Amino acid sequence: MTGADLERMFRDDDALMSILISDTAAPGRVGLITRLGFYESMTGRLGFGWLLNATRKVAALASWDPLTMPHDTPLDTVSTVVLERPKDARDHDLVISWPDGSFGTVSVSSIFERLAMEYGYEATHDRLTGLPNRVLLLDRLSVLLQHAERVGSLVAVVFCDLDGFKRINDSLGHEVGDRLLAKVARRFGSTVRSQDTLARISGDEFVVVCEIGSPHAPVQVAERLIASLAAPIIVKGHQVRITTSVGITVTHGTATDPEELVREADLAMYRAKTDRRGGFEIFDAAMHARAVERLTVEQELGPAMGRDEFRLFYQPLVGAADRRLVAFEALVRWQLPTGRMRAPVEFIDIAEDCGFITTLGAWVLGEACRQLAEWRVRGAGDFRVGVNVSARQFSDPGLLAYVASMVEACNLGPGALVLEITESNLMQHVETSMATLTALRRLGVVISVDDFGTGYSSLAYLAKIPLDSVKIDKSFVTDLESNHTSRMLASTVISLAHNLGVRSVGEGVENENQLAILMEMGCDLVQGYLIGRPHPPEQVEQTWFPGTARPSPDDRTS
Repeated sequence: MTGADLERMFRDDDALMSILISDTAAPGRVGLITRLGFYESMTGRLGFGWLLNATRKVAALASWDPLTMPHDTPLDTVSTVVLERPKDARDHDLVISWPDGSFGTVSVSSIFERLAMEYGYEATHDRLTGLPNRVLLLDRLSVLLQHAERVGSLVAVVFCDLDGFKRINDSLGHEVGDRLLAKVARRFGSTVRSQDTLARISGDEFVVVCEIGSPHAPVQVAERLIASLAAPIIVKGHQVRITTSVGITVTHGTATDPEELVREADLAMYRAKTDRRGGFEIFDAAMHARAVERLTVEQELGPAMGRDEFRLFYQPLVGAADRRLVAFEALVRWQLPTGRMRAPVEFIDIAEDCGFITTLGAWVLGEACRQLAEWRVRGAGDFRVGVNVSARQFSDPGLLAYVASMVEACNLGPGALVLEITESNLMQHVETSMATLTALRRLGVVISVDDFGTGYSSLAYLAKIPLDSVKIDKSFVTDLESNHTSRMLASTVISLAHNLGVRSVGEGVENENQLAILMEMGCDLVQGYLIGRPHPPEQVEQTWFPGTARPSPDDRTS
């Protein structure tokens, strides 16, 4: 049998009709092998074997050492049996036949040598980079922990995730992405010691495990890994700049689960990516508590919607000069069965990450439209209601149809509904954003750009967007009194808004000095605790239009 035949056998399992084992010492003993697999013996030793499909009565192969049954167990009483390598492989041959009628013979010794090279390596290594994979990493980490426990040393796990790798894959293609990963692996490899293990465990995730002499040593490992990517990487003519976020955990190796250590380092990496990309974080107990809380929140989002636990609070937006009511911004809260109110910062980002934000956003939009319609019927005034739209919700193909249905169902005229979209979300996909905004304007929806000044908007693009207002980012307003740069940026945003023919909104106004500065700059509208805190509908009515009677429960549900 040629090398090409062996390659065909190993690589194309579907092409095999059968593999027959023939025992030259006893030709009558024949079994049909249907697939190849790895197994772990009862002694913990990793080996290679065949899964023998005993679909017909076959005599026991005495010269083979079955792992899962006694030698005298009839093979026709089980569906599969794992067999070890023959004790004397030279006395055994394999006869391989294919659907086209061709066949060949190869010694068992050759098969197992090939298995050891091909399948053994691939089972424990990443094919793209040649680095150990997750299986081998965990095995080496387990051994390292046992050794650390004996000698009293420390073990560190350093978890790396490339920043923005998906964007590179999407824009330059997967071939460039694969080559980039291979070059990153080489750069990472140049920073670690020979006794350390660098592994690629999935996608763009790399892990280093090492035995260290002090708790500070893994910080140096992380810094070297980060520094190795400082220079651009040339891939197929593209000059690619990429960074990595790194998480670190350190243990004394006292009966610690290797999987748990990798999870801890992963959590620290996630914190690093959230706080500052291209940096590192060290795992601590508080980080674990936050991860547990995050998981709890994620799992409770759906049931909370079913239990009607979400509430809308409304914060007023007024004219800067006359403080006349112009609109209310609808802000979601989560009231737990205990009575505690969860603020948006506790669940909005989680809802965005897990995809629940589309469901939640639709509820907020519908509830805000119904509340505005109710207020208008009761003669509360001619004001608007604003609703925040997340990135995922804005890109949802069903957004336009849902907005149209709510505007029609609640009989809201043009200009009644304001959708607030962050500057960064608008700039993610410019052409798609433009088409969506234009369609929303046709429905009579007003568009406001939130957190303006924190993104990277093109002025030419902004001039084309059918905007009504831009909101100065709260961070600028907070520092108006003490920071010259914040004051200059706020003034620039206000001037830009006026030049574009739209209104400027200062949000986060908390005192009269901030209001006075904004008015001096020509800011049109303001919002913040100075004007009014977010409140539920009943309290909003008592403060802003006390003369309107609330409908009875029967009226609200009719």
